[in-house]
Amino acid sequence: MKNTTQNTHSPKSSSSFWFINKIANPFVHLILSSPLNGWMSNSLLLVSYQGRKSGKKFTVPVQYVQSGNYLYIIPGAAGQKIWWRNLRGGAPVEVTLRGHQLQAFAEVLTCEQDSGIIEEALKDFLERFPAATRLYSIQAQPDGTLNEEDLRQASTFVILVRVSLKQVEKSRIKISK
Repeated sequence: MKNTTQNTHSPKSSSSFWFINKIANPFVHLILSSPLNGWMSNSLLLVSYQGRKSGKKFTVPVQYVQSGNYLYIIPGAAGQKIWWRNLRGGAPVEVTLRGHQLQAFAEVLTCEQDSGIIEEALKDFLERFPAATRLYSIQAQPDGTLNEEDLRQASTFVILVRVSLKQVEKSRIKISK
């Protein structure tokens, strides 16, 4: 039986959540902000946004996939994190992508309005990061492709942030899928 409730990808314990937020994320932030970013920046980026209530600027490292001028982010442990909620309704952001700071616009997509986009982005994300299929209960077919029904089911509860890059200079940064 498939899980039809929202998958929040909860960390195993509050101590692991603390470790990720207080130790791992600052380390990743440091690397992605440095000239040494190359070994991490093909799968991780920094997204900076303004808190809606506080007005403060926050920056978080996130895993992403890219399709043209769009970056797709699926927040891990989405139920425990609040950063993506600041992007509901759309908001300007800055991303540090492969060592380049770029202005962008981010929005949280909903399955009611954007189910096709979410399903395709989730498929791209899981093909790029196959270990994540177990988080969404998606089975692979014998030929290695993802089970379409599992994918459709998972796309109804996944949180997806779409980041639209503004006027990216192709000479400055490689645009790839």
